[in-house]
Amino acid sequence: MTGKYVVSGGVGGVCAVALYPAILKNLTGTGVSHSQKTLQNMHNFSDWTSRIRKFWVIVSEEMFGGVFMLLLIVCCLGILAYLITQVLWEMKLQYHADHYEIAVNNKEHTKTVYVKVKRETYLICDIILTCAFVFVISAKISPWQVNRYIMNLFPFLSLLFCYLLYFIYKLWIKNKAKIQIAMVISMMLIGGLTYYVNDPCYLYPEGENNIAISKEYTDTTCLYVYTTSYIMINEGLELQNYQRLYQMYYKDLDIKVPDVSIENSKLVVYLDRILDKKYDDLGEKVTMDPEKCLEKIQKLTGLKNSKELYQDEKAYVYELYN
Repeated sequence: MTGKYVVSGGVGGVCAVALYPAILKNLTGTGVSHSQKTLQNMHNFSDWTSRIRKFWVIVSEEMFGGVFMLLLIVCCLGILAYLITQVLWEMKLQYHADHYEIAVNNKEHTKTVYVKVKRETYLICDIILTCAFVFVISAKISPWQVNRYIMNLFPFLSLLFCYLLYFIYKLWIKNKAKIQIAMVISMMLIGGLTYYVNDPCYLYPEGENNIAISKEYTDTTCLYVYTTSYIMINEGLELQNYQRLYQMYYKDLDIKVPDVSIENSKLVVYLDRILDKKYDDLGEKVTMDPEKCLEKIQKLTGLKNSKELYQDEKAYVYELYN
């Protein structure tokens, strides 16, 4: 069986190189800036703590509504309470006449204690070690500290947390039906909290409306101003609706805007939102904010009026007209 995995992995690797040769440059850091930044992060040993803390916050916010540490503390207290009340001492709550009493009996520990390690224990340990390894590596080498680099861990972390809750409930509750009810209530509470706190990631519900607006301006020239060219890909479904599309680097406006063919004294302008930042994704200093960029385009085109059509996570969209 191991040989089959080795052969299939080798075939996959050969096919990857044959179909996409640039993968070698990207993996070795001699290709795109992303791989270079990854190698830089690997060689930097001074930011382990800050990066791991940042990704820990991402997991807490994305999966547990920002209260992951609180939930973890509650779970640990539940296990600790069981060890104290059931393992170290035998504590029982008893009712006598009109009051409750806590009966405490010392347990003898002179006998050898055997712990039965079930198959599920191996599986859980394997998942924990794998998640820890991937989490640390992703936190260290990811070009940007954002959620998409560890989203592949979310299903496994959900499984681990569910198992932890189930394990605690099984310690305290002996009735299986009651355990199931407790699990359902817990999952509904945590899931509801996460849904309330977070917005859906990478789904862009406003996209349909943006596409409809772009179709209304099919006959209007479109100008996309970017700081990093790949950002345009995110707006591809909208940009394909324009018959005339110009794209240019924001520092080249003086040179290239005069060549833009403007029809009907109207122009649709997309402005990369990275213009809001001090530095772009490549680490270059951004020297023009969106307002100044729009003013420069108006000055170069002679279109004095502007109207915001919409904005999303990647761009501001305006209509310029006379």
